Amino acid sequence: MSENAVVFDGRINSYIPGATLSIDASVRLHSDSEDNIDAITYEVLRHALWNVNDEHGVTIQKVSGSPFASVAHDFNTVILTEYGEFVFFGAHIQYFSGTMDLPIKWTLENLGRAPGIHAGDMFLSNDPWIGSSHQSDVQITCPVFVDGAIFCWVANALHQYDIGGNTPGSFCADARDVFDEPVPIPPIKIVEAGDIRPDLERMYLRHSRQPQLLALDLRAQIAGNLVARDRILGFVERYGAATVKAAMRKLIDDGAKSFVARLREIPDGRWCARTYLEAAAPDDRSIYPVTMGLTKRGDTLTFDNRGSHAQIGSLNSCFSGWRAGILSVLNPLMCFDQLYATGGALRHLRFEPEVGTINCPSFPASVTNSQIGNLIGGALANQVVGKMLLASPSLRDEVFAVCGASVFPLSAIAGIDAEGQAFGTAFLDPMAGAIGAFGHRDGIDTGGVHWEPKSIMGNVEEQEQTFPILYLYRRELADSGGAGRFRGGNGAAFAMVPHGVASIMHAPSAAGCAVPTGAGLAGGYPACTNAFRLVAASDVRARFAAGEMPAGMDELNGHEVAVGPKERGLVQQADDVWEVRWTAGGGYGDPHERTPAAVLDDVREGRVTADWARAAYGVCLLTDNNAVAIDEDATMASRAARRAARLGPAPVIVVRDGTGQTTLGVSDVLELAGDGADRRWRCARCQTLLGMAKDNYKAGAIVEESEITAANPHIAPPARLVDAPLVLRHYHCPGCAVTLETEIALAGDPLFHDIAID
Repeated sequence: MSENAVVFDGRINSYIPGATLSIDASVRLHSDSEDNIDAITYEVLRHALWNVNDEHGVTIQKVSGSPFASVAHDFNTVILTEYGEFVFFGAHIQYFSGTMDLPIKWTLENLGRAPGIHAGDMFLSNDPWIGSSHQSDVQITCPVFVDGAIFCWVANALHQYDIGGNTPGSFCADARDVFDEPVPIPPIKIVEAGDIRPDLERMYLRHSRQPQLLALDLRAQIAGNLVARDRILGFVERYGAATVKAAMRKLIDDGAKSFVARLREIPDGRWCARTYLEAAAPDDRSIYPVTMGLTKRGDTLTFDNRGSHAQIGSLNSCFSGWRAGILSVLNPLMCFDQLYATGGALRHLRFEPEVGTINCPSFPASVTNSQIGNLIGGALANQVVGKMLLASPSLRDEVFAVCGASVFPLSAIAGIDAEGQAFGTAFLDPMAGAIGAFGHRDGIDTGGVHWEPKSIMGNVEEQEQTFPILYLYRRELADSGGAGRFRGGNGAAFAMVPHGVASIMHAPSAAGCAVPTGAGLAGGYPACTNAFRLVAASDVRARFAAGEMPAGMDELNGHEVAVGPKERGLVQQADDVWEVRWTAGGGYGDPHERTPAAVLDDVREGRVTADWARAAYGVCLLTDNNAVAIDEDATMASRAARRAARLGPAPVIVVRDGTGQTTLGVSDVLELAGDGADRRWRCARCQTLLGMAKDNYKAGAIVEESEITAANPHIAPPARLVDAPLVLRHYHCPGCAVTLETEIALAGDPLFHDIAID
């Protein structure tokens, strides 16, 4: 392998594009390709191949009986070259796709001689140390043969509800290590010469509490691969193998050229982001830092995780998932014109994780809850890539802040229904997500999640028909999006009770409940936190009998049960009400730069409350006969008072740069002036100097600290869940008081150095 390949103690197998694979001589690879392909044929094949992935996904949805497939699209599909280089991702869960080249390369290296790779074979795997998001995301890979050689691969990954482990649903929040979890399976030949191997299928199904559903999902994945394989073979028959391969090669090459062209519009430098995850196990009250660094040098981006906490409890996510989370962000932010052709960009990426950390654990760490780590990796990548793109005027409008469900609040339920049959599911409503604020406009309320372009949340009626539950409500939450010059999209919440059964067992697993993970950009505020709530012995049934439907948990009589981010053995009785809230989108820019007219419109539309309009935006409103208007004098006074409070009572010596020297806009509010050793940071609004370019610009700003509850009205005091003292830091320009950045930190921590431009 190349010197840049990642090798972890011989127990984690991971490769970068261009690494030399050690493939047995018995494995024939079909690499013939035309030197040139005419433009019309290329466009026809480019879109035809894209549609193969789409039809592949539709097949899985139609065959599978699982709401994970049919409703949440909790799967994805890919096409790869004979060597396992990405041609296309499907338009579903992006971080699934980003893992699927790794088991194919492992298969090529390890299974070529025995049991061999032949036409009609397919391989099943779910080993996160080889390439999977976590064990529940089962991959089926299929070689496509032409003239007795591997022409390409098609593959899919599908979240399967229960594949074993000590918790129904297979999210094992209290797992000490992988041996408390479902068995990780390296690639095995599950289909041989076109037939499912019954011995391996029996072994696989034996682990599940719902083997019938698992068997159907397996067949859905096999059927999807068969459809994709046959479509590609049809193209080969019509256009010739060399022409189809030429289209695949050109897709990757064009993607690389487009990616490099964008990189050349960005200055070299380093950008970093940090967040915190809480509760490595039930009853754990600690928090753990997770960081990401992005270094841009010439035509290469290098991602690292220096500063992340050591692997611990159930917070871990393997390298393959961390890498895939990064790819799921680069696709919409930097490859948006490539139709999910990500292979070219990968040629210009390097990954340098520290082994033994939360986002690159060594075997045998617990990893079934890695949806936490995969998504938080994506959220951190969202921040560092976004900050990097802000330094390019031509790319700044592509930037958006962290989106909703930045950590998915996994709420899994199980039990026995009224017919005596076992049931189980996880609520997928948070797929409604929210889109973070853009660099030029507001985010989108419950606008889905960027890592699942087709994301939807299922119909309430279908959920109630399938499972013994009754929804009380599902609604957007005003004020939940991050405040900013452009507002982050609002998230939502839902509440439910058991229906037709005496009780339901819950296994919630999340993070982002104590510490907000939906960070803002360029001074924007973070969004709300996740939350689980349980009101026990409520009067909900009496309200039903009286013809009333509660509109919120605070309307109920009963007693609230403390629920942590991770629980085991939590039982909801017939009169108990369960609510789940998910993170919303982060804000962009200083909230006090939002126009009062935009705030008024938000209040009139119910997106923002009048109280939060004043607290976050400094906009005061008048109400007369239910008509709302701006109190302009009070608004001016409120914002002036807030500006004075930011600057503080002590006079600050302000030095402004009026030389008009060369500048580099690093964000809307931050820039670099001068050249060489004299280069220095300054405020883009008023040209107040903030320090030399080699130093942290935050050292020259006014640092204001507050409780993190000040960031959003839907953030509860973190002390109910964690012991660590947390603060919300605002960095203000000492000249004009504009907010340059906000961040969450531990009290007493040094200033986090997030931007360094070469």
